[in-house]
Amino acid sequence: MRKILKDNWFMVLIVICFVAITMFFTVDTMKNSVKGKTVDGKQIVATIGDKDITIDEFYDELAKSYEQSVLQDEFYKSVLQQAVPTTKELEERVKKEVDEIVAQYVAQGQDEAYLNALTKQYYGFDTYREYVTYIHKEEEVLKEYLQSHTELLEAVKENNPRIVRYVVITFADPKNPTEEELAKLQAAQSDWTNGMSFTELATKHSQDSNASKGGLFGYIDNKTQNIDEVFLNTSLMLKAGDTSEWVKSDEFGYFLIHCDTTDVNEMMNETGLLDRIVNTNKGLRKTIIMEKAATLNMEFANEEVKKLIEEGE
Repeated sequence: MRKILKDNWFMVLIVICFVAITMFFTVDTMKNSVKGKTVDGKQIVATIGDKDITIDEFYDELAKSYEQSVLQDEFYKSVLQQAVPTTKELEERVKKEVDEIVAQYVAQGQDEAYLNALTKQYYGFDTYREYVTYIHKEEEVLKEYLQSHTELLEAVKENNPRIVRYVVITFADPKNPTEEELAKLQAAQSDWTNGMSFTELATKHSQDSNASKGGLFGYIDNKTQNIDEVFLNTSLMLKAGDTSEWVKSDEFGYFLIHCDTTDVNEMMNETGLLDRIVNTNKGLRKTIIMEKAATLNMEFANEEVKKLIEEGE
């Protein structure tokens, strides 16, 4: 999930905003417009079994849910800020990543100030750089936990995990390529045949944003979704160090795919692996954060706050 957030975080924000606005708008519309059943002067918005739910009860439950979510987010941030120091190395890593993302948005007519404003509004961070720093700190805590719980890494092996990189030569209509598109494909094929390294080939020829990273796609396994089927199936057939033949996708054009590794112990810095483990084991993220908080001897303001945090997802 974090990889999706980092690569497509703007769309995620829009979805969150839309859901929240829709919920409150729906409730407000019900409160002002629905003239249905009332009990003791209180409007009923729903009946489950023989229990009536009033508009006030609905609001209270909604407020509690949001309160708990915000409180837990702030608690998580506090734990991570104390657990993982903001080193020079971390700052440089975050800067490089954010600069790459900002460059993509600048190309679309937006700037960093625009991203900062959205981050502050929806995530509570003053800047997008702070948000990415938080993500990296969380990953450090997760990696530390996995080093002493190797059984979680062993379980992932069943998913045929690997790190892959690729070159893509895009065709507007793969079934009817233009002469220019074929010429680009032939140029890439020629450089590959003549011994150009894979990362050099990707940097020079690949026609998407991953070219600047030597064509690195990152983590992939047999549970990966929402990617090209030809790309996925070809990737999963490769052994560590292998490179595929050029394969045709009816959606994108032609791919050349290389498998860097299939060893999960070499993937500890991959967001995709960490996400797969956390999402496969319900409640694991909270368990890890709570254990880390205990080692830091963190205290809660009162029992009510502690309960809200511990009962959260």
